[in-house]
Amino acid sequence: MPRGIVIDKYPDKIVLKNPGTAIVGKKQMLRGGDSEPRNANIMKMLNLIGFGEHAGSGVPDIFETWETAGLSEPVIEECFGENSPSKTIVTLPLVKKIQKSIVNVGVNVGVNAKKLLDLIFENPSISAVAASESLGISKRQAERLFSQLKELNLIERIGPDKSGHWKINLPQPTDS
Repeated sequence: MPRGIVIDKYPDKIVLKNPGTAIVGKKQMLRGGDSEPRNANIMKMLNLIGFGEHAGSGVPDIFETWETAGLSEPVIEECFGENSPSKTIVTLPLVKKIQKSIVNVGVNVGVNAKKLLDLIFENPSISAVAASESLGISKRQAERLFSQLKELNLIERIGPDKSGHWKINLPQPTDS
């Protein structure tokens, strides 16, 4: 019997895990317009309390709400399981978006390391797999970048690998 949605609340994020992948596909889900709810009971509940509609605009509305609130952009991942069931994971960060990019961190690191820092700013819970996909590099290369940034004390891991997040430690400017 399939399991229902799981909602995990952390100090810095809310994670929604739903069995199966997006019915209309991730790109269409982000675009909106098609309404194919996976869980009719949740849709009915949201409709009854005035938060649901049949227009297929739920996901774009979430992104707009997070943008308006100045929070980091939500992340949607589809996990296609070989040994475990497929699932869709929506991470709703509860951290403010940092408006400036950290292109110049005051430390000599490569372009991909700087891009990884930007990715961590956007999604403190980013995994090596997701980082490798965003950067167009292998998972092993992404892991090396994480290690390099940790050795330079630019990032540190808070909490366990599966449910923790990255904290960025920017160098403090010195008075000269």
